[in-house]
Amino acid sequence: MYPVAHRDEIRAWVLIQGKSQRAAARHFGLSRNTVAKLLEEEPAAKERQYRRQVGHKTPVRDTALPHIEGWLKENEWLQRWAPKQCWTAHRMWMELRKLGIPIGESTVRLFVQELRKPLKPAYVPLDFAPGERAEFDFGEATVKLGGQLVPRPVPGRAAPLFRGDVCRMFSHAAARSLSARSAPCL
Repeated sequence: MYPVAHRDEIRAWVLIQGKSQRAAARHFGLSRNTVAKLLEEEPAAKERQYRRQVGHKTPVRDTALPHIEGWLKENEWLQRWAPKQCWTAHRMWMELRKLGIPIGESTVRLFVQELRKPLKPAYVPLDFAPGERAEFDFGEATVKLGGQLVPRPVPGRAAPLFRGDVCRMFSHAAARSLSARSAPCL
């Protein structure tokens, strides 16, 4: 076994200084095969961390998870038909304690948080095809009708693909859509 610092020295000797593997083996008193293996390894990270070879045993988690997964599956149905009857993490913890499983409430909360399916992310699309979307705003304009200036309600429409605003006027204030009678504002 060799220390990690020793490995870094060997790597620097061969890779940075350009010495041969045979010279490094002679200098450090190691086999040429050992030097070759050290050079094949990944360079050491800035922070060295221990990596567990085998996952640690979790007997409490292994006994509690099937129950929690079942309750979360039941919650999918309950959220739609009886939302006040859904299983909360506290209620699950109480049931697990009744079943004789020695587990902490915070541990149950952590398991529930890990197992809950995330909701679909909500987003607002900002890219539209031509004619797919339009923006409306309502205001008032003074219009010349029959030789007289008359204030009329004006919905303004801005199409996202056009540089200029398009303004249409409705003949009636309660009109909800652009009709054939609407005329462009000048």
